[in-house]
Amino acid sequence: MKRKKLILASGLLTLAALAYIVKRYKDEQKETKVTQIVEEIRAFFELFGEIGTVYIDQEASTKVETKGGVIMEDGRVYHFDYLAGEIFYQEDHV
Repeated sequence: MKRKKLILASGLLTLAALAYIVKRYKDEQKETKVTQIVEEIRAFFELFGEIGTVYIDQEASTKVETKGGVIMEDGRVYHFDYLAGEIFYQEDHV
């Protein structure tokens, strides 16, 4: 009986470790993707002037589409949608 419990505990520990590794890998992949998207957004909006801040709206974004905004040093604000390598943007007129 003790041997069965030990085998069961060992199996559960292995499964927990595997689940942690898979989650960590997925999180790292997502972070790499977001970093790449931010770099592309920065390169695109640098043509408009000096960038103050680039932000990603995590709640509005999906696995396919990334939404966010860019605040320029001169105060202009742009909202963007990044979809399959294309950037769709709109200037926010305050």
